[in-house]
Amino acid sequence: MSTVELPWGADASLEIPIPSGWDTFTRGRPQPNCADVDIATTVRSCGLRQIARPPVTVVVDDLSRPTPAHLVLPHLIDELAAAGVAAADITGLVALGTHRPMSREEIAAKVGPEAAASIPWVNHDCRAGDALANLGTTSRGTPVVLHRLVTEAATVILVGCVEPHVQAGFGGGAKLLLPGVAGVEAIAANHLLSASEHHFWQVGNSPSDVPMRLDLEEAAAMVPAQLFALNFVLDAGLQPVALETGDPTAVHRACLAVSRRMYAVDLAHQADVVITSSYPLDLDLRQGVKCIANTLFAARDGGLIVAALRCREGVGSVNLPEADLPPPEVLRSALADLGDPELLALAEAIGTGTEDRFNAYFAMRALARNEVLVYAPALPEELARRTPTFRVFCDVDELMAEAAARAPAAAQVAVFPCGGVSYPVLGTGAPAGEESDERA
Repeated sequence: MSTVELPWGADASLEIPIPSGWDTFTRGRPQPNCADVDIATTVRSCGLRQIARPPVTVVVDDLSRPTPAHLVLPHLIDELAAAGVAAADITGLVALGTHRPMSREEIAAKVGPEAAASIPWVNHDCRAGDALANLGTTSRGTPVVLHRLVTEAATVILVGCVEPHVQAGFGGGAKLLLPGVAGVEAIAANHLLSASEHHFWQVGNSPSDVPMRLDLEEAAAMVPAQLFALNFVLDAGLQPVALETGDPTAVHRACLAVSRRMYAVDLAHQADVVITSSYPLDLDLRQGVKCIANTLFAARDGGLIVAALRCREGVGSVNLPEADLPPPEVLRSALADLGDPELLALAEAIGTGTEDRFNAYFAMRALARNEVLVYAPALPEELARRTPTFRVFCDVDELMAEAAARAPAAAQVAVFPCGGVSYPVLGTGAPAGEESDERA
């Protein structure tokens, strides 16, 4: 029996036994890093000192994103000083969205000890009404409710990275504002723009075709401050490949082109079985399931997805259903004929939070299309009864025995060792979801 080796953290690997008769026709890895990024020179020449005015808010993403903010923050603070902005006029804001707050130690690890000590840092709280300001409503009906450190600043600097994203096509750019530092209802409204049969999978799509991206960029245009972005593109080892600076939308588009070259995996055809790993986004369940979302349309309709999730912090900040639900095979048959209104009502009924309703909707859409088996030994055993859209295994051999029983004997198999950041592109060059009959 042959095996497939998947990354298991930065320094280990996981061997997956492949049933005899299965044909592994592609093993997709992101392109290697061939770039040498001079971060100090890029920041010094970015033009920030010509436009920065106090007060300044520096927004960084949280631990769920791999942005190496510590590499850029010291140079950024130096540039602000050169612009005449004192450290007392700079505040750091962690764009948590709905995620858990970061500890002081975690913030220091994220931004570097020097930046952590030289300016104050605030964890965004999407439910802290007094800390939020309402700037109006987008044309799609999303309330633009953002943290006052953004709405009352003269200059807002966004430090993030551009990577594949199931709802926004790619992360980065103005996404650090909405949902990053938005109120919970704004986050929910923005996320739910993707809650439709033909829009729920947006990985790799052009911004002009992505409702969530168009909405959040419209919201960003309502912010009165001068907006400035520094966005990275990282390789599969989370090392910088590119750093772009300037207007958030222009920066996003420049990074998007690099990100596509890095992360898109050519696929001759959709597979019977997809084997995917959460690497390099291994933090917790919320981050880990991105490998399922990213590679969903690499599998044919009715195909099988086998995912290895390291989840080194366990479940993390995911809001799971409050009650035990039927097993996936029972739920799958019940979902087959449900439309968007019924699925959204079900997502609300099973007890997920307002902000997580899209996640529940997506999980049910994915289950209706594909069976999903997950190897996740770090997750508690009782979780299996509360994740009705996939079955959780703690033993690789048991996982693959079940996979062999559910897939064709001569299955065509696509492997995504870095599923946390890679996504399929069919021979036409379009993201795989655009080629599905479901998206016609």
